[in-house]
Amino acid sequence: MSAVVAIATVELRRFLRDKSNLFFVFIFPLMLILLLGSQFGAGSGQPRVTIAGPGSTLAQTLTAELVSAGVQAVGLDRSQLAALTGAGIPKDQARPALDQAAAQVAAPTVEIVDTGDVVQEFRGWGKFDLGASQQLLLFVFLSSLTGAATLIQARRLGVVGRVMSAPVSSGQIVAGQGLGRFAIAFVQGGFIMVGTAVLFGVDWGNLWLSALVLVLFCAASAAAAMMVGSVMDNDTAAAGVGVGAGLVLAGLGGCTVPPEFFPEALDAISFATPHRWAYEAFASIQRHDGTLGDVLAELGVLAGMAAALLVLGAWLLRRSLNRAL
Repeated sequence: MSAVVAIATVELRRFLRDKSNLFFVFIFPLMLILLLGSQFGAGSGQPRVTIAGPGSTLAQTLTAELVSAGVQAVGLDRSQLAALTGAGIPKDQARPALDQAAAQVAAPTVEIVDTGDVVQEFRGWGKFDLGASQQLLLFVFLSSLTGAATLIQARRLGVVGRVMSAPVSSGQIVAGQGLGRFAIAFVQGGFIMVGTAVLFGVDWGNLWLSALVLVLFCAASAAAAMMVGSVMDNDTAAAGVGVGAGLVLAGLGGCTVPPEFFPEALDAISFATPHRWAYEAFASIQRHDGTLGDVLAELGVLAGMAAALLVLGAWLLRRSLNRAL
C-alpha cells in the first residue's frame, strides 16, 4: 500500500508542477459552462414575435392586428379613466379605483401545456443546470485521459522498470498512477460542482449522492487513462488520442447533446460509455430527487467499469514490459 501511495504522490507533484494545468482543469470548465449557459440555456432569451418574409398582404394584416391589440389595451385603460372622470369622480380618485378593481378581478389566462416527454423532463430547469453536469463529465474524463502520457513517459524513461525491480507489481504501479489521476479528477469535479452551485445557482440535489456518482466516475476515468498509458508507447500520440477519444466518448455519452434527443440506436449505444451512466445518475438525483436505490444500478455499472479497466490496464502494462524485454 505504501508503494501505491508513493507513486500517487509523485503523480500529483508532476501535475502541480505544470501551472498551465490549473487553468485548463479549474478555470476553463467554469468559463465554458458560463458561455454555454448564457447562449443556449433555458430561459436565456426573452420571447419575441417576428414576422419575416416579403411585405405580403398577410404580413401587413398580422402586423396591423398586433399593433391594434396593443393600442386597444392602452385605449381601454384611458377610456375607463375618462368614463369615471366624466361621471364626476375626481381624477386623483379615479386612478386608485381602477387599480383596486383590476386587483379584485381575475384576468383570463392562457396556459400552453406540452405533454412531450423531453419538454417535461427539462421543465423548471435553470439555464446552467444541464450544462454543468455535462461539462463536469466531459472535463473530468478528458483531463484524466490526457494524463495517460505520464505513465508512458515513466515507461519510456525506464522509471517503471526500475520500480518493478523492487517488490512492486505492475498492478501496484497502475493503481498508484490511477490513484494520482483519481485525486486530480475528484478535486476538479468537486471544484466544478461547488463553483457552479455558488456562481450559477446550480442545484446538484442530494450532495452525498452526487459526490458518490462523481467518485465512481472519477475512478472509471482514471482507470481508462491507465489502460491507454499501458497500451501506447508515444506520450505525444497518447495525448492526442486522449483528447480525441475523450471528446468522442463525451459526445456519445450525452455531454454535448442531451441523450433525450438521441435516436433509438444511438441511445442504446451510448450506454457503452461511463458518461451515459453518470449522466443518468445525475439526472435522477437533480431532476427527480432520486435516492440511493434509484441510482444503484448506475453506481454498480460505474464501479464495474472502473474495476475492469484497472485490471485490464495492469495486464496490458505487464504485457508491454515483457515485450520490451
